[in-house]
Amino acid sequence: DDDDECDVPVTWNGYLFTATRAGEETLRENNRLQKSAGARVKLLSREALARLFPWLNNEGLVLGSLGESEGWFDPWLLLSAFKRKALSMGVDYQEGKVREIKVDRNRVKSIEVSN
Repeated sequence: DDDDECDVPVTWNGYLFTATRAGEETLRENNRLQKSAGARVKLLSREALARLFPWLNNEGLVLGSLGESEGWFDPWLLLSAFKRKALSMGVDYQEGKVREIKVDRNRVKSIEVSN
Protein backbone atom coordinates (compact mmCIF):
# COMPACT_ATOMS: atom_id res chain seq x y z
CA ASP A 1 0.00 0.00 0.00
CA ASP A 2 0.99 3.67 -0.20
CA ASP A 3 2.05 3.73 3.46
CA ASP A 4 5.00 1.53 2.51
CA GLU A 5 6.35 4.13 0.08
CA CYS A 6 9.25 6.12 1.47
CA ASP A 7 11.14 8.37 -0.88
CA VAL A 8 14.07 9.76 1.10
CA PRO A 9 16.66 10.81 -1.45
CA VAL A 10 20.35 10.60 -0.65
CA THR A 11 22.73 13.32 -1.82
CA TRP A 12 25.95 11.55 -2.85
CA ASN A 13 28.52 14.38 -2.75
CA GLY A 14 31.03 12.80 -0.43
CA TYR A 15 31.91 14.03 3.02
CA LEU A 16 34.79 16.40 3.62
CA PHE A 17 36.76 16.78 6.84
CA THR A 18 39.48 19.41 7.10
CA ALA A 19 42.38 20.02 9.45
CA THR A 20 44.65 22.81 10.51
CA ARG A 21 48.28 22.07 11.39
CA ALA A 22 47.16 21.12 14.94
CA GLY A 23 44.78 18.44 13.67
CA GLU A 24 46.79 17.20 10.69
CA GLU A 25 48.19 14.05 12.29
CA THR A 26 44.78 13.09 13.71
CA LEU A 27 43.23 13.45 10.26
CA ARG A 28 46.01 11.30 8.76
CA GLU A 29 45.48 8.62 11.44
CA ASN A 30 41.71 8.66 10.89
CA ASN A 31 42.25 8.34 7.15
CA ARG A 32 44.52 5.30 7.62
CA LEU A 33 41.97 3.67 9.92
CA GLN A 34 39.11 4.35 7.51
CA LYS A 35 41.07 2.89 4.60
CA SER A 36 41.95 -0.21 6.61
CA ALA A 37 38.21 -0.71 7.16
CA GLY A 38 37.54 -0.47 3.44
CA ALA A 39 36.33 3.12 3.22
CA ARG A 40 36.95 4.98 -0.03
CA VAL A 41 38.65 8.09 1.36
CA LYS A 42 41.48 10.20 0.06
CA LEU A 43 43.68 12.89 1.53
CA LEU A 44 43.68 16.28 -0.18
CA SER A 45 46.40 18.91 0.04
CA ARG A 46 45.54 22.56 0.63
CA GLU A 47 45.99 23.14 -3.12
CA ALA A 48 43.65 20.27 -4.00
CA LEU A 49 41.06 21.64 -1.56
CA ALA A 50 41.23 25.02 -3.29
CA ARG A 51 40.87 23.42 -6.72
CA LEU A 52 38.00 21.05 -5.83
CA PHE A 53 36.15 23.40 -3.48
CA PRO A 54 36.77 26.96 -4.72
CA TRP A 55 34.04 28.31 -2.41
CA LEU A 56 35.85 26.94 0.68
CA ASN A 57 37.87 29.39 2.76
CA ASN A 58 41.00 27.29 3.20
CA GLU A 59 42.94 29.83 5.19
CA GLY A 60 44.74 27.92 7.94
CA LEU A 61 43.86 24.53 6.47
CA VAL A 62 46.66 22.12 5.62
CA LEU A 63 44.79 18.94 4.76
CA GLY A 64 41.41 17.50 3.88
CA SER A 65 39.96 14.01 3.85
CA LEU A 66 37.20 13.27 1.36
CA GLY A 67 34.95 10.24 1.69
CA GLU A 68 34.13 9.48 -1.92
CA SER A 69 31.16 7.14 -1.41
CA GLU A 70 29.40 9.10 1.29
CA GLY A 71 26.45 11.41 1.39
CA TRP A 72 23.54 12.57 3.46
CA PHE A 73 19.77 12.50 3.60
CA ASP A 74 17.06 14.59 5.24
CA PRO A 75 16.63 13.05 8.71
CA TRP A 76 13.32 14.85 9.32
CA LEU A 77 11.90 13.37 6.12
CA LEU A 78 12.94 9.86 7.21
CA LEU A 79 11.57 10.34 10.74
CA SER A 80 8.26 11.57 9.28
CA ALA A 81 8.06 8.48 7.06
CA PHE A 82 8.65 6.22 10.09
CA LYS A 83 5.91 8.05 12.00
CA ARG A 84 3.42 7.75 9.11
CA LYS A 85 4.09 4.03 8.82
CA ALA A 86 3.77 3.47 12.56
CA LEU A 87 0.45 5.35 12.63
CA SER A 88 -0.82 3.28 9.69
CA MET A 89 -0.04 0.14 11.71
CA GLY A 90 -2.10 1.33 14.67
CA VAL A 91 0.54 2.83 16.93
CA ASP A 92 -0.95 5.15 19.55
CA TYR A 93 1.10 8.28 19.02
CA GLN A 94 1.21 10.63 22.01
CA GLU A 95 2.91 13.95 22.08
CA GLY A 96 4.65 15.10 25.25
CA LYS A 97 7.95 15.56 27.01
CA VAL A 98 9.93 12.46 27.93
CA ARG A 99 10.30 12.29 31.71
CA GLU A 100 11.89 8.88 32.13
CA ILE A 101 13.15 6.00 30.02
CA LYS A 102 13.32 2.65 31.80
CA VAL A 103 15.99 0.30 30.47
CA ASP A 104 16.58 -3.33 31.36
CA ARG A 105 19.57 -5.23 29.93
CA ASN A 106 20.19 -2.53 27.30
CA ARG A 107 16.57 -2.63 26.06
CA VAL A 108 13.98 0.10 26.49
CA LYS A 109 11.13 -1.29 28.58
CA SER A 110 9.01 1.84 28.97
CA ILE A 111 8.98 5.56 28.39
CA GLU A 112 7.16 7.93 30.72
CA VAL A 113 5.87 11.12 29.13
CA SER A 114 4.16 14.15 30.56
CA ASN A 115 1.45 15.80 28.49
